[in-house]
Amino acid sequence: MRGILFTELERFVAARGGADVYDAVVERLDARLTTDPYVTPGDYPAEELVLLVAELARELATAPMTVWREFGSWSFAPLGTRYRMLAGRHDLNAFLGGLDRALRTELSRVYPRSRLDYVEIHYAGGTLRVTYREDIPDCAFVRGLLDGMREQFQVPLVIEELTCRKLGACACEWEARVP
Repeated sequence: MRGILFTELERFVAARGGADVYDAVVERLDARLTTDPYVTPGDYPAEELVLLVAELARELATAPMTVWREFGSWSFAPLGTRYRMLAGRHDLNAFLGGLDRALRTELSRVYPRSRLDYVEIHYAGGTLRVTYREDIPDCAFVRGLLDGMREQFQVPLVIEELTCRKLGACACEWEARVP
């Protein structure tokens, strides 16, 4: 997994709980992590991101799912800006119209050795449908990205979870639409 998610996680935690929180977590996990510090262009085991999020959840006295979702929401703007997905897009419909192609391009950078069939994005008739079939990052991160999209474009986007792998489905699916 690309280092940008690790470096953004560090920035997220510093903004939410302070740099001391992130440093304490990394220190506790030191023997289980391959490197410190993580760098944006690096490539690291995805399991380390899972370890960091789980330990951060303990440190912040919250559920890992909450950390994943808040991290996803927080990450939408910096990731979108860094990877130019938001460049020149101030309208939600214009953004969503090009989202599938843009997201596949950017995900191939974040997951350099991964298949791209784990995520499907369809946008038609004002409804966005996202299907996610991967475990890392947690599906709550993807839901958080949808929340972040709502905040970025300042629209009353209604997001409905249709299915979830944690509840036995073969994929997590959401629909998002402006009422």
